[in-house]
Amino acid sequence: MERVYVIVIDDETSIRKTFKYMLQEEGYEVATAGTFQEGLETIRRREPDVIVTDIILGANSGVDLLREIRNQGFEVPVVMITGDPDLSTATDSLRLGAFDYLAKPVKRHRLLEVVFRALRHRNLLEERRRLSEERERARSQLQAVFDGVGEGLVLVDRRMRVREINRAALEMLEKTHEETLGKPLSEFLPNVVAHLRDSLERILLGEPHSDQATIDDPFGRGTRDVAHAKVSPSFTAEKERTGAVVVLRDITRLKNLEAHVLEKTGQFNLIGGSKPMQEIYQLVENLRETDTTVLIQGESGTGKELAAAALHYQGPRVTGPFVPVNCTALNEQLLESELFGHVKGAFTGAIANKVGRFEAAEDGTIFLDEIGDMSVKLQTKLLRVLQERTIERVGEARAQKVNVRVIAATNRDLDGMIRTGQFREDLYYRLNVVRIVMPSLRDKKEDIPLLAEHFRQKLIRRYKKPIEGFTDAALQWLLMYDWPGNVRELENAVEHAFIMCKSPLIDARDLPKIIHPAEDAQPAGPAPLPGNERERLIAALVRSGGNRSKAAQILGINRTTLYRRMERWNVSDPTKG
Repeated sequence: MERVYVIVIDDETSIRKTFKYMLQEEGYEVATAGTFQEGLETIRRREPDVIVTDIILGANSGVDLLREIRNQGFEVPVVMITGDPDLSTATDSLRLGAFDYLAKPVKRHRLLEVVFRALRHRNLLEERRRLSEERERARSQLQAVFDGVGEGLVLVDRRMRVREINRAALEMLEKTHEETLGKPLSEFLPNVVAHLRDSLERILLGEPHSDQATIDDPFGRGTRDVAHAKVSPSFTAEKERTGAVVVLRDITRLKNLEAHVLEKTGQFNLIGGSKPMQEIYQLVENLRETDTTVLIQGESGTGKELAAAALHYQGPRVTGPFVPVNCTALNEQLLESELFGHVKGAFTGAIANKVGRFEAAEDGTIFLDEIGDMSVKLQTKLLRVLQERTIERVGEARAQKVNVRVIAATNRDLDGMIRTGQFREDLYYRLNVVRIVMPSLRDKKEDIPLLAEHFRQKLIRRYKKPIEGFTDAALQWLLMYDWPGNVRELENAVEHAFIMCKSPLIDARDLPKIIHPAEDAQPAGPAPLPGNERERLIAALVRSGGNRSKAAQILGINRTTLYRRMERWNVSDPTKG
């Protein structure tokens, strides 16, 4: 067990030696410093458990030292030593956060007592911080589960006002948290409330009741949207009734691209309505009730980890952890320790027991990214885990059971690696129970406008910059480019353009030079929409045959923005005469 580390700072050599002797007799590890600067350097080299410092340190003071270490983020308890207990600097030090101060001459039992209390105080703070972090992690996990459910969830209070709403529901409503929380449910789901009002009122009066219905135009938009809605009571962890929960499943079978994406956005940022992406969504849906092993293949940047997260959060292990591991980021020894854990003394640097990622993923999913970069030795150990569902920590012969789903991913040709002996064939068959091949961006270019719009919305939230969309020229250059880095490269390109943009719309000149190489270059493809904004709206509606989702896609904006601009410029559907 590592000894408690104390630093003594005093400009008197005799006091430093005396304090060091007293503390070492009690088993503490002690370092000393004679000046303000030497004390700071000693603290920076290794953070102590307790600092004991004189208030007078030459031209500086212990108060200056306390202020400086607090400014640098150290939270170690500091005990001040003063030759005069009435000095105002002693009370100043307490105001700045010193743990306590002692008056000279310091008796041995007083020094040991205050250091012991300082250590106990530090341990209590660390325990409180650990519990706080655990509570925050639990809250974040619950929020992730809440947001990760594919159906829309809306919690309402006894006055039928929105108390909480998840991501899927917000996307169905095309609203934000700020626009919905505290507002009447009827404001967003008028037809749901109209159809299920009696049941909702019974639930809110305390009856153990639930109901469901399939409802046309649930959002009151005058569209052909259809949703399946279910209402039931909601409770706190103490079983206290808080109101009602409304579960929404969008079952609209729309033919246009954006509606399909809205339906599938709950798949953890897997954006797109192209045929390859529809096949991915269907595979995820087919695996919803199983926890079979899955192998995901695809080029770098195609979203393999997003697909793995979708499988986990849409699957039966959703309440367990999702633990990703990058197999190419560590050497063989470190990766083995990372996966399986190790015991103290297993190798140089193993100063304590370590829990591995397989143990951390108990009852959940471990995602092994870039499995093709794993050494053959580790492949053999992984095969044993898949066969026997047990692991052995490095340096320990005892096997222990694990209950973990394995999802692996690679951008390499595993069939070719099997032929050259770089990848075990038996492991390949264990991993390849179900295979998902992520399409490259070159194979689903029709998704580029939707992906670009998705990234723009994310960047607005991050940078608080009012960029409204993309010009036609910018979209055409994005569609022309070959995207060797796939979706990840597209996201970087959109962020570059977003930062460089000085006008309401991202233009071709804002794109990285590799995509738009010259100011006077012209993109191939359809000519940009002509005229002012009103004319552009009309042209987009004409080009889309009156389909507003496709018109929004042509303009590089979302459907809500399209409606807002149509209202601003008094534009109706030009295809309806």
